[in-house]
Amino acid sequence: MAAYSGNFTNGRRPQATSSRNIAFLSIFAVLAGGYLAFRAQSPSKNEPLVSKKEVEAIILSLYFSIPHIHTFEGINPDSKDSITFHHTPDVSINACISHPAIVQHKPLLVFLHYWGGSSSTWYKLTSPDSPTSLCSAYPILAIDHRGWGKSTGPSQDNNTAYSISSMANDVALVLQQLASDQERKAILKHGFILIGYSMGAKVAMAILTTLPRDLLNCLRGLVLVAPAHPTPLLLPPEMQEQQKAAYETAESVRWDIEMVVRDSLQGSQLAKSVWPTYGTAEDVSDGLKRALEPMDKERLRGSILVGESDVVEPKDRVDKEVRRFFERSGIQVSMRTVPGVKHLLPLECPEVLRREISKF
Repeated sequence: MAAYSGNFTNGRRPQATSSRNIAFLSIFAVLAGGYLAFRAQSPSKNEPLVSKKEVEAIILSLYFSIPHIHTFEGINPDSKDSITFHHTPDVSINACISHPAIVQHKPLLVFLHYWGGSSSTWYKLTSPDSPTSLCSAYPILAIDHRGWGKSTGPSQDNNTAYSISSMANDVALVLQQLASDQERKAILKHGFILIGYSMGAKVAMAILTTLPRDLLNCLRGLVLVAPAHPTPLLLPPEMQEQQKAAYETAESVRWDIEMVVRDSLQGSQLAKSVWPTYGTAEDVSDGLKRALEPMDKERLRGSILVGESDVVEPKDRVDKEVRRFFERSGIQVSMRTVPGVKHLLPLECPEVLRREISKF
């Protein structure tokens, strides 16, 4: 494991929903693929009002298209080299990195995970053992955001410590450090693609606002998977509190895949609480507009993928808040709706993501 040192560089309210049931589903709107447990307790007894099986059935129906979920036997999600970038005494960013065995003239793929995940979220696209892996054709950099996976973050929050902008700065610093490292800078020789999933897609968009011009010119494209939008989504206080407790116990994050349970529980308390508290409300749109203005509109390519049945980031909202945002900025971004799929595209349909990314 190699260690790097460096200095840390430094709303609109949503429209009311049409019914109370749909409004309740907005609790899940920024869960970014995690299971939200209903831990309702009886006021008179310490007994759940609903059984664990009932909870799992509700959550599975919301987030998974069960026939599409499958694990690949014998795959180790962590079978990649790991690098740690030390930004400050309390912020260290872990990244998994790999190179094709045969030299390819392909851009670096930078994978950015969702709230509740880690670099392992992408294992079906990054593990050399996976049948849908891209690692034989592309160099890969899969990052753990601060407070998630093996990355660390501040022990106190000042409403910026775990912000989208701070996470974007982390990734920008990692890219700058790679570009200045004589042994590793070749990994950026053919540019890079930012691939962000849900919260990670919002981070990807914010990265454009903090990259130095020389690195911004190396950006070849964006792949936004079930993306959170760059403008604010303000949750009512009671929804914030429910989401902040979403990853408290193993019972509250019942996933089919052990790796995802581990990721969800492993996140720091601050990292867990910040996304519903102020991450969703953070507005990165103005900075993104300014970053896009001088860019070569013909060279920059973009792709959006969303599940047909996604209730976390519904396709109509993604079209309005993300695709049209880029269109108004002069960037033509294609949008593909994946039939029969909900929010967890990296796990439900990795082959679709593989084909889309392979176009770059």
